[in-house]
Amino acid sequence: MTILELAMYNADFLGSFGESILALGKELRPKNIRMIVVLPELKDWCQLFKEEGFIVEIIPMGYPIGVKGILKLLNLVNKYQVKVIHTHFGIEYSLAAAMVHLISLLHPNLVWHWRGGPARPNLVKRVAGSVMYKFLDTLVSVHIPNSDLIKEQLLQYKIVTPSKVAVIYNGINPDRFKPQEGLSIRNELGIGSNELIIGNIRNFRSRVNHKLIMDTAKLVISGNKNVRFILVGDGPTRAEMEKYANTIGIGEKIIFTGIVQEVEKVYAVCNLTIVSYEPWCGESICNAVYESLCMEKIVVIPNIGSTPYVFKEKDGVFIVPLNPEAMAEKVIELLNMDLHSLNAYGKRGRQKVLEQFTTEKWAKRIANIYAKTLLSKSLV
Repeated sequence: MTILELAMYNADFLGSFGESILALGKELRPKNIRMIVVLPELKDWCQLFKEEGFIVEIIPMGYPIGVKGILKLLNLVNKYQVKVIHTHFGIEYSLAAAMVHLISLLHPNLVWHWRGGPARPNLVKRVAGSVMYKFLDTLVSVHIPNSDLIKEQLLQYKIVTPSKVAVIYNGINPDRFKPQEGLSIRNELGIGSNELIIGNIRNFRSRVNHKLIMDTAKLVISGNKNVRFILVGDGPTRAEMEKYANTIGIGEKIIFTGIVQEVEKVYAVCNLTIVSYEPWCGESICNAVYESLCMEKIVVIPNIGSTPYVFKEKDGVFIVPLNPEAMAEKVIELLNMDLHSLNAYGKRGRQKVLEQFTTEKWAKRIANIYAKTLLSKSLV
């Protein structure tokens, strides 16, 4: 029995997504289910998949994926008698999987993982996308949105069959993201022992709304010169945000680290973290929220997206209106809170992640979908 995981994922590091796929492969192995992982580029961390006995194949991304990519995917399906194609990220791969489903005599089951909602910031894309989504729904066996909000959107736009939808939230590795000392990263980044640190671990893209982070930082720093902000990540809007930080006079108080492989060390030095989205985005809960809580770090986040559906103040997640004044007010309030109370919030946040949002639990839920919905006859 073979399942093919098709992911438009080309990060330089394994990350929480890669760790989730590893956990899934380990979950499937005792059931005698073989896994093929198809990626757009060969990365060093692919060796970890090979060491676990997974087959790793490379099909370069592109839009559309092209005839060569579809034929290569078709060859893999026929060669390994693939029963399920599970797509993660990238409409290109979803379209290619649909073509293979139609062409191959095996007609493998399609599982579409929704890691973002179907809505787009303009009407033309939304209408065009709706037609495509409805067609793909006729071919898909299971839709897996990674939040209840995405499920609501899929049903609201009537682009999926309700009975095909199963919500599975993301998972992270709690053995990696666990409370630890932050002394080494303080020394590395030149952070004083008494400085208070606010972290934002997100790649720089327009939908992340780093301008909100900058404006919040300016208000926080104006009232406390002992505060610094660390922004981890890279992307097309980074240079613009670095320039903006200097323009509003807080450049010396912002540390732009770029990509950090051992990002858990950055979390360790933070007193708390803040997360932001554009109003039209944020349908899923970004991994930075799970990671922060698993590190026992409280989070301040605007009241948009899926996070308020799942996490409350008692879990160490503080939901505020979408404006820098509200963000800054809450950050300042939390920085002035006694350490015992902060630690209590952090411990409850980690406990909730351990109970519901680990890579192991994610893998078991995905395997359960495969077994109950797609492979039940074969696994009996």
